[in-house]
This record gives sequence, structure tokens and C-alpha cells, in this order.
Amino acid sequence: LIYLVVFIASVVKALFFYTKNYRFPRLYIALAIAYPLVVFVNAWLSSLVLPNVQGIFDKSTLHNLLSTLLPAAIWIPYMLMSERVALTFVRGRKAVSSPLVAAED
Repeated sequence: LIYLVVFIASVVKALFFYTKNYRFPRLYIALAIAYPLVVFVNAWLSSLVLPNVQGIFDKSTLHNLLSTLLPAAIWIPYMLMSERVALTFVRGRKAVSSPLVAAED
């Protein structure tokens, strides 16, 4: 069930990306945090269900965990701090009149 939710969220993320929706960066960050948690929880629950199986947290699980953590460590700060991201993903956002924006013009 969790993988179905992750799949649907990934499809929505792709839709938001290609439509340049303002919700894309937040959804991307949420999923980048969720992916390593899913890998960890899946391995942990597997070790509870199959206690006699050795190596649930084996090399493959650690590889999967690192392959989700490394992109998150790079892209989450980029999504939060990039001016390009802020200027690109604007569709669907209500126009906000801000004195800061007026001062920059």
C-alpha cells in the first residue's frame, strides 16, 4: 500500500514539475524525506516479520538508503534556496502584492 501511495505521489510530482506548479518544490522535499523513511521502515518491518532471516539491513538495503539520502542532501537545499526554483515554479500561485517585490523593481 505504501508503494502505491509513493507511486501516485511521484506521478503528481512529475505533473507539478512539467506544469511548473508552485507546489512542486514542497512536494519534492516531502517525497525526498519520505523515500529514505520508506526504505528504512520497510527493512525494519521485514526484520520483525522475518526474525530468523539474517541481513535485513544488508549491503543492498544500505545502498538503497544511501541512494535516497544523497540526492535529498543535494536537492532539498537547492529547492529551498534557489532563486531559479522560486522564479520557475509559479503557476497556480495567487498574486501577492508585497512591498519587497515593489522595492526590487
